[in-house]
Amino acid sequence: MSFLLWLASLAIRFEDVAPKAGLTFTLENGATSAKHLPETMAGGVATFDYDGDGRTDIFFTNRHRLLRNTGGLRFEDVTEKAGLSGSSMAAIAGDFDNDGHTDLFVAGVRHNVLYRNRGDGGFDDVTVKAGIGSAEWSVGGAWLDFDNDGWLDLFVSNYVDWTPAFDQFCGDVGHNIRVYCHPKLFKGTANRLYRNLGNGGFEDVSAQSGIAGHVGKGMAAAVADYDGDGLADVFVTNDKLPNFLFHNLGKGRFEEVAFAAGVALVDTGTEMSAMGDGNLLGPPSVGPVRAIKPASPCAMMS
Repeated sequence: MSFLLWLASLAIRFEDVAPKAGLTFTLENGATSAKHLPETMAGGVATFDYDGDGRTDIFFTNRHRLLRNTGGLRFEDVTEKAGLSGSSMAAIAGDFDNDGHTDLFVAGVRHNVLYRNRGDGGFDDVTVKAGIGSAEWSVGGAWLDFDNDGWLDLFVSNYVDWTPAFDQFCGDVGHNIRVYCHPKLFKGTANRLYRNLGNGGFEDVSAQSGIAGHVGKGMAAAVADYDGDGLADVFVTNDKLPNFLFHNLGKGRFEEVAFAAGVALVDTGTEMSAMGDGNLLGPPSVGPVRAIKPASPCAMMS
């Protein structure tokens, strides 16, 4: 018995310190009787040192909250001061302009925003100036240097083609019990790839790179040089569709090879509701980028 007690004493234990640390954020999905599909999406979170003080800060999507780490397990809400008020579903952090300050990209339903970190505690919305679009429902993405020019490019994961005008009744009509419609009722969309021009602007190279040629229901993207050729590849998890693995061929081109690589489906040969995080997998091609993705609505409805 003493040996078992000794083993138990070695167990790693965690303590919930969120309340006393000032982490009181509550996610609100804005549920309505109309059961709009975006209401099923949980919000993401990004952790990064926005003010360069050596401590990791936390950014919550949904109703934006930037919590500055003041040390000693304490956080301060600096959202409005930083100019980050708004709402979104996912966030990824990275220094796109190479000025030493981590910038922030947030994604949502036809509302993507690129925030440039000024380095003085504030951010500027440079979305239009940078040429970043908001034509689709975007739920995540990843920073990567796909052409090895020293500038972070942006990969954006897009989900389904949904608009507020969609009003199909899903559920039990006889008892007037309405539920959220399954994603299979919506058309998929292609992901987007933006090349960093190095002057604060981006070029949409989705078509010429081959990325736009593959329509899915993207939920998350992870970046790694999986074949060790020195070029960053992209893995995209799809919702109830085969996943994508975009193999970087160099010279600005990608080839989708998920089936050939054995990662399009799980071992049973079935599609799955993809969810999880967008952290870099394996040896990264760029510096650390962290983002947690929202959960798939399929998981909530299956």
